[in-house]
Amino acid sequence: MTDLFPENTFTDADELRTFILAGNAKFTVRSEVTLRHFTYKARKPSDGQTTFIHRLAFGGTYVYLGTIFPNGEFTSTRKTLPSERIGEAFVAFDWLWRWLTEKGRMPLKVTIWHEGRCGMCGRDLTDPVSVKAGYGPECRRIMLRHGMMYDR
Repeated sequence: MTDLFPENTFTDADELRTFILAGNAKFTVRSEVTLRHFTYKARKPSDGQTTFIHRLAFGGTYVYLGTIFPNGEFTSTRKTLPSERIGEAFVAFDWLWRWLTEKGRMPLKVTIWHEGRCGMCGRDLTDPVSVKAGYGPECRRIMLRHGMMYDR
């Protein structure tokens, strides 16, 4: 069922990791085994060093899960609710992040897609090249210039 959203599905670990750390990413992770899914928001504050991870909760609100620090480590912090530290969404993101950073590859039997908004600025993506890349043309140029991604 990985062809559910073929144009905005991630298949490369480096591209997904870059998307998550871009600054304003929203993406959904779905297990092809359990069919459970979680939607996450990854935001960078103005310091640009850390990335805050939130999960989509009931009612369309986002709940803070933890932080990805400059060294690449994802962990809960004092602001993480105790119930979230052991929740399925936290465990699932932690597992995904470990695959991406420690194994350097995409996990098996998982589909991950972005919601059709630029991972850097959050604007709607409207052309096929942007939807496939996960970034609008201006943000792609910025990322290419800073070596954050490579032109395909």
